[in-house]
Amino acid sequence: KDKKDKKDKKDKKEAEQGASGSKEKKRKKDAAPPTKELVFSGAEAFGKASRPFGMELDGALVVDLADKRSLAVDLGVQIGWQVLAVDGRMLPAEPVGAATKALREAEMDMAAKRSQVRVAFITEEPDHWRSASKKLRG
Repeated sequence: KDKKDKKDKKDKKEAEQGASGSKEKKRKKDAAPPTKELVFSGAEAFGKASRPFGMELDGALVVDLADKRSLAVDLGVQIGWQVLAVDGRMLPAEPVGAATKALREAEMDMAAKRSQVRVAFITEEPDHWRSASKKLRG
């Protein structure tokens, strides 16, 4: 009987640990990525329509930044961030040009009305960038 009780306790403990371990993994996986909202304001739009606020995008991903007269650089936007929303409107991640178009329209509106544009970014690097960085480091 003692052996059976010990085995039952051990099995119960392993089951509890396994269940809590999977919950922790699920919580980690389901956790929202870190975000940052920046407020853009200015009297004029960036010179190139294809680079709203001085950002070059691939889908919603920031892939390059202008060096001069760029609100994005002034506000600390980083390569690898993803545009999540413009003035509270969620943006699609995939359709090519959708994020650029939405940002450019907001930028032009900002310049015309001398208003502000709130842009939310996902600040975590995409998984494929992290894995490429690891490979480069060795």
